[in-house]
Amino acid sequence: MLSSSFSRTVLVLGFLFVGTTNSFAGTTLDRIKQTGVVNLGFREDSLPFSYKNAEQGDPLGYSIDVCNALVDALKAETGKPLTVKYVPVTGESRFPYVVDGKIDLECGNSTNTKARREKVAFSMPLYFSSAKLLAREGSGITKFSDL
Repeated sequence: MLSSSFSRTVLVLGFLFVGTTNSFAGTTLDRIKQTGVVNLGFREDSLPFSYKNAEQGDPLGYSIDVCNALVDALKAETGKPLTVKYVPVTGESRFPYVVDGKIDLECGNSTNTKARREKVAFSMPLYFSSAKLLAREGSGITKFSDL
């Protein structure tokens, strides 16, 4: 189980990406409070961030854990029980679903770009990665230009 300080942190971060932009976040939160439902978008094949459970249960993954911690924090904040509805999305549908209100949060690994920020709000980064190249020792390849 996640600590309460982590849940509070996730809640604060979550408010940054609930809704289509910060100005619409209040509307999304109001709707969640009124309906008691949080719609979480997830990709079925985006290991290890979100993926479909082999037993056809709820989705699993790092991003799913973060979103569920946010839902727990929302429950504590509102004092109301909330139901999570998992909505499968694709790489193409995830942002339109947020914009159209079909999902409240996209629980995945989406790259934060200027063009995307014009349509949706992003949380603080939750995951960092980089690419590296490996070459066999003695191959003479020591820098990218050697390729």
